[in-house]
Amino acid sequence: MKNNRKKIILLICLLFTAGCESKSSSKTLTCTSHATVAEGVDVEVKYQVKYHDLYVSEVQTEEKIKASQEYLEAYQKSMQESYDPYQKLSYYDYDSKIKNGTLISTIKINYEKIDVDKLIEIDSSNADLFQDGKVYLKTIRDIYEGLGATCRE
Repeated sequence: MKNNRKKIILLICLLFTAGCESKSSSKTLTCTSHATVAEGVDVEVKYQVKYHDLYVSEVQTEEKIKASQEYLEAYQKSMQESYDPYQKLSYYDYDSKIKNGTLISTIKINYEKIDVDKLIEIDSSNADLFQDGKVYLKTIRDIYEGLGATCRE
């Protein structure tokens, strides 16, 4: 009886350990870019892409723009109008704030949980990201590198 109990406990531990190992197999790709897009307008962008195997699970983007207060306020207003349609979409979070002459915008998207149909309904170009309802790491890496970012794992 004690041997059976030990075997059951060992089996349960192995199952939990295996579950934990699969979670830890998540990796992160980081892509960054920096540019001066106009006189007095400096932009830094950092993309953190969490993925399992070939598929993206989550992307967090942070964009920092240094410019005049007037430029930052106008740009922030424009960006908020662009992202308004996404505000009611679960697993898509957008925020921006101006602090010390820098506009900091963050976007966090959980591609494993987001409603893909609603995302595409908001902007049909979002369909280009998906194949069979998933986002491939290669696709998103190609997009970021095409925008001039340098990516590393």
